[in-house]
Amino acid sequence: MKFSHVFSLPSFFYTKLTTTGRYEYSSVIRWTKKTAIFQKEIIFVPIILDESHWILAAIFMKDQRIAILDSLGILSIENSITIGRNLVRWLNDEYHSKYNVYEEDECKNYKIKGGDPDTNEINQSTRSSTIIGKAESKNQINFELDIMFQNEQPPQMDGSSCGVFVCMFARLMAENIERDKIKDIANLQEANKRFKKVMCTELWEYAKKSGQVNFEEYEDS
Repeated sequence: MKFSHVFSLPSFFYTKLTTTGRYEYSSVIRWTKKTAIFQKEIIFVPIILDESHWILAAIFMKDQRIAILDSLGILSIENSITIGRNLVRWLNDEYHSKYNVYEEDECKNYKIKGGDPDTNEINQSTRSSTIIGKAESKNQINFELDIMFQNEQPPQMDGSSCGVFVCMFARLMAENIERDKIKDIANLQEANKRFKKVMCTELWEYAKKSGQVNFEEYEDS
């Protein structure tokens, strides 16, 4: 398979993980039972904000980096950090659950990567430090948080194409396009329109191959 190196969690995974307003690993503990996530290169986590806007979190396993991509740029640094912490905690819980390693601490040397570390907003959010979490356990997974499109002109110019951007971001990352190149592509006004056509074409071809569409019926019309 072309994209066997990536794994995408369902669109309601993060909502379920935080369904009570707090972290609940027990709600998703079985969701990756048949998937060796630590053998994947990228894990995609689509996240919906306020039941109206989609963003993407991408976990790069080899680089130990979590990228947060918000095409509207409305997600605050504080909320980005919360998402990052929850995902790092989930990774550690997955690791401990699957490899029978247990530690009390949540995350080790969790750093913020993105934005200006000298700004009051970041300093206030991270308590004047670029280190978040604890650094006491040798068995904890260490990830950096990369907030893309922070303090920049967001690529989305309307209020309805966030889902397309999420799919486009995921596709470009799955194709191993470099981080800065993804930002350049996202800021091209025609990129969104072209990718909509790509999505329609690929979904149509998939539907035909899987027998979900009676292609002959459409041919006759």
